[in-house]
Amino acid sequence: MNPSDATARSGTGFGTLTRRLIAILLGAALAGSLIHFPYQPMPLSLGLCLYGALLYVYPTLWLIVVPALLPVLDLAPWSGWFFLDEMDFVVLLTLAVGLWKRQPKEANGSITPAFLTIAFLLLVASYVASGLIGLLPLDLLDANAFSNYYSRYNSLRMSKGFVEAMALFLLFVWHGHEESRAAKCLVIGMVLGITATSIAVIWERFRFSGLLDFASGFRVTATFSGLHNGGNDLEAYLVLTQPFVIAFIILYRRWMWSFAGFILFVLSTYSLFVTFSRAGLLALAVDGGVLALGLTVSLRHAGGFLSRRALPVGMFLVTAVLVLVALVVGGPYFQARLDAAKRDWDYRMLQSRRTVEMMRPGLTTAWFGMGLGRFPASVYQLNPFNNRPAAYRFEMDKNNLFVRLFPGNPLYFGQWIGGIKPFEKYRLSFTARAHGQGSLTAYICEKTLQYSFRCASQRFNIQTSESWAEQVAEIDVKLVGAKDKNGGWFSVRPVEFALANSSNDAVFDVDNVRLLDSAGNNLIVNGDFSGGSDRWFFTVDDHTPWQNWNHWVHLYFEQGRLGVIAFLVFVSYLFCRLSRQIFDGNWLACIALAGLSSFLTVGIFGYLFDTPRMALIYFLIALIFGRGLSTPVGVAPSAAREISAC
Repeated sequence: MNPSDATARSGTGFGTLTRRLIAILLGAALAGSLIHFPYQPMPLSLGLCLYGALLYVYPTLWLIVVPALLPVLDLAPWSGWFFLDEMDFVVLLTLAVGLWKRQPKEANGSITPAFLTIAFLLLVASYVASGLIGLLPLDLLDANAFSNYYSRYNSLRMSKGFVEAMALFLLFVWHGHEESRAAKCLVIGMVLGITATSIAVIWERFRFSGLLDFASGFRVTATFSGLHNGGNDLEAYLVLTQPFVIAFIILYRRWMWSFAGFILFVLSTYSLFVTFSRAGLLALAVDGGVLALGLTVSLRHAGGFLSRRALPVGMFLVTAVLVLVALVVGGPYFQARLDAAKRDWDYRMLQSRRTVEMMRPGLTTAWFGMGLGRFPASVYQLNPFNNRPAAYRFEMDKNNLFVRLFPGNPLYFGQWIGGIKPFEKYRLSFTARAHGQGSLTAYICEKTLQYSFRCASQRFNIQTSESWAEQVAEIDVKLVGAKDKNGGWFSVRPVEFALANSSNDAVFDVDNVRLLDSAGNNLIVNGDFSGGSDRWFFTVDDHTPWQNWNHWVHLYFEQGRLGVIAFLVFVSYLFCRLSRQIFDGNWLACIALAGLSSFLTVGIFGYLFDTPRMALIYFLIALIFGRGLSTPVGVAPSAAREISAC
């Protein structure tokens, strides 16, 4: 992990032929995935080609692009792919280009601390052991393998974020990027990411609830598809990233950039508050405390800019936060959530106890857990909370693939569709057969991942039968898809078509779904399910069965004592090393410490790595800053000019 060692190896064991062969294999995997990608593969391919060409010329570009795209390049609700997604394509291309391109002759002088390497290897051991437990015995490689959280291959999905972060970190070390340049690139990438996320939140609020409505229970999800079954992704990402806005303000002294940084800080704080997350509110306090103390210590000898402007800048930011606290946190909905905090905490403790009780007895489980990604399947099988969710599974009948919908707490198996016009009538048809007496409901709704708004629906009462029967209905969507008078096209809400098993115990087989407009155009893609889950994506109302609402309990369930110890050792060393850097005057270490500590604060109220890209951004930032950027990015104007180019 020392770049000087990597340089020596590049001409021997890890020679040009080997690394370029690996690059070709990564490129082939990327090309094969893009060929089968079900949603807008051509624009995505062109964008990746452009990125690859620029990355070859500017090797540090990925330090901007990966953090910038991570929160917003999320097409799962449209593509139906969530085991392998478009962010994985970006990482694969980054690694392929990085391996293909010759390593620079000059590497920076930093070495990876031995204790960080040990802590990192403990994490690797935990992921390997728990990953194998979750993966074995292998399931069949059928249409369910990579489309269902109950699949054993979910273990691969859950390890993906850590593996990608490890690969990118090793690429960073191997290339030996100049540290001031790399630090600035990371700051820019993080700021671009939180900017795009804040814009997505504001647009979502504008379309669904209004920007200043703090009384309703609408909680934003922005571009984070992982929230389709619950989680804390959005607030965790915001508190991790927001300190980098402060870094941006420190780096760029011109009034225009400073003003832009102030505005972004206010908008990102607003975005955090309208998640109505109590964990986010607590994490923001941690953020502020670490930043205030850390910057005071690390910049204690700095003059000039800080001595003249630090106090007014700090007062402005604190005032903006307090105003938002008064508006949002003082609103009736947030107050109701605060009033319910004790009751909710008691339920979380009950959930944690029952989660631990689900674990099989024995030393293997105690030390290595039930296996990565096995929490949803374990809850479904054992039903410890008496709220088993509905489920779906793809089945084959005489070479014909169809979807089977099981009963339980509401699960909406659907796809986002375009072309819905208000006050139009649409002809819905599909073939179905029922195992048991019950009803199947079709919905056409204005939808976010967690909420439905204006809806049109049709219930089908289907009799038990071994033969397929066609079901047909005409649905008047009424106001679904209508524009707001004052907002125009900008206010049009996304529309989802979904099927839900509305029965208590019946199981339905469904095939050949068609939704025809007046011109005979079918708005449903892959309605015969020949492509498996392509373009289909599920959402649920009850989030309890999908992840434990405490990061450490979920970590213990899936990775056992080794997982908890490895993560605790890694975090402890990371915090000690960053604190040491702060005392040595490296203010960027304070930025990283504030983001990482507030991110973990959110983990008190939810599992943090249920979505692979959240593990990717956390471990990438932790490893790069934990290794140390030995040259502090300067605070004097002259130092700022020295790093003016990324």
